[in-house]
This record gives sequence, C-alpha cells and structure tokens, in this order.
Amino acid sequence: MTRRGFTLVEVLMGLMLLAILMVLIQGTYTAVARNKKSSSELTISSHGSVSLLHRMADELSMTFQNDSRPDQTLFLLKTDFDKNSTVEFSTRTPRVAGMREGGDTTVRYELTEDKEEDGLYKIVRTEMADPFGDIDRDGLSLVMMERVKRLTIEGYDDDGWTGEWDYRGLPDPKLPLAVRLTLVWLEKNSVEKILTCSTPVWAP
Repeated sequence: MTRRGFTLVEVLMGLMLLAILMVLIQGTYTAVARNKKSSSELTISSHGSVSLLHRMADELSMTFQNDSRPDQTLFLLKTDFDKNSTVEFSTRTPRVAGMREGGDTTVRYELTEDKEEDGLYKIVRTEMADPFGDIDRDGLSLVMMERVKRLTIEGYDDDGWTGEWDYRGLPDPKLPLAVRLTLVWLEKNSVEKILTCSTPVWAP
C-alpha cells in the first residue's frame, strides 16, 4: 500500500472549510449572546417599573392627615389633557441610616420631557423633609425612570375616580379613600408596556 501526504490544494481547502465553520460558530454564539443580553435588559426594565410603581403606591398609602394642623397636610393631584399626572403629598418615610432621618416628608412625582427621546418623558421624584419648606427650592430630586409615555394617577372618593384633587382647596378637606396608578412606557425594543395598581389610603 502506498501512503502519500496531503497536497497543497487539499490543505488549503481544509483550512478554508475550517475558517467557514469557525465563522458560523462565532455568528451563532454572537446572536445567542445578543439575544440573551436583550432579554436580560428587558427583564431588568420590567422589574424596575414594577418596583417603582409599588414604591409610589406604598408612599401614597401612607399619606397622612393632621386635623389639628391642616397646613401640614398636603395632597395635590393634577392631570393634564394627555392624562399625565403630577402628585404632591405628605407622607411618612422610613429612616435610612446615614442618608435620612425619616418621618414626615413631602414627596412629589412628576413627568419631565426627555430631550433625547421625542414624545417620551422621565419620572422625577422630589423629596423634602421640611413640611413648611419650598419643595422647588429645598427638595432633592432624582430621575426614577425613563422612556415613559404616560403616568396617570387618580384619587377615589364617593363620586368615583378623579384625576384632580386639592386637599387644602376643598371646603371640607379630606384625602382620597384610594389611589390608582397607571404607568405606560416603551421597552428598548419599542414594545409598549402598561402597569396598573391601586392602594387604599390609610390616612394615619
């Protein structure tokens, strides 16, 4: 039996087939990694939105009413033509070691235009520990979420749900019995998501 080595052409063809195989494997790996990363980002975004809505609901449920000092009670809710709401209210926040003492706090949630995303907004939370201060001057603001299309907040009383409420402007000042929040946002893949939750107002 005669043994012979590979010819140069056979070696080159083998290398070419190996290169093609490596490209296909790399392409498949890259696509899988990209899809996994995109899926992870969408999951994180959804969890963040749920957490934010729950935080807002918790803070709104702790809105308090001071019958002896009505000037210390605040619940101001405004909703525009596009059903975007701004709410400012008195609540009680927990103590965070090294950051804040907690206690009676004025909180405001509002939407601001996102200059980098046409037609979308950012949710901004402003907190002020002094109930008699000026929240625009003394408050601490933080962007809580981006790529928001709509944030609708409604208060409930005996007449049903309403997007307008002014505790201090009412003839008989009172807080809503419950609050409902609806959040609409766009994922990075441009899919629209909607979350709705409601909470009773305990009015301690």
